[in-house]
Amino acid sequence: IPKKTAFGELKPSQNEVVKNLTYNKNTPIGYESGLSLFNSLGLTTQMPNQVTIVTSKPKSYKNVVNTNYKFIKSRINFKKRDIKLLQLLDALKNIKLIPDSNVDDIIKNIKTHLTNLSSKELIRILTLANNYNPSTRALVGATISDVISNRKNIEDANKTTDMNIDQNFRQKINYELTRLKSNLNPMSSYNIQVNESVLPNKYYWRIN
Repeated sequence: IPKKTAFGELKPSQNEVVKNLTYNKNTPIGYESGLSLFNSLGLTTQMPNQVTIVTSKPKSYKNVVNTNYKFIKSRINFKKRDIKLLQLLDALKNIKLIPDSNVDDIIKNIKTHLTNLSSKELIRILTLANNYNPSTRALVGATISDVISNRKNIEDANKTTDMNIDQNFRQKINYELTRLKSNLNPMSSYNIQVNESVLPNKYYWRIN
């Protein structure tokens, strides 16, 4: 709804529109995805004129302030804490469709975002990944495995104890990684075309 000011009506910003479409009072009913999200994550420089909303209550197309809003039904029931994790999963799912970028750069960027997640969030994103298609599950497993490996190497080099990588966390993360891997067809491979220097364990996850 436009706001009235001394200079006339002030049109709502895109962020205000997105919040209005993804929240029912303080309860999230959707989240932003698609190219506008990928741009905000730094995965592409392209500025789309369409915003994709993933929601439990999809609507028909809507145009607000010269921007089209497309609605996609969510595949799972999610909570507010899951939104940023689902957005990273959506980026990995669409990795080969993101314009003005390449797979290697996108994975490097997403690994940075994953590095900033807490231990609980890393475990949670692996659990959520089971709701995605096989190639996304493989890519999530390979990427998070590499992030965890790098985190351990830093700890060993500094000879410090980090609460984020304690034994309990390792047991849980290994369980979730094993479960994710076991849900993949051992005869399938996934044509992501990522460089081995970016994802050293890609062959374990049958990624090309």
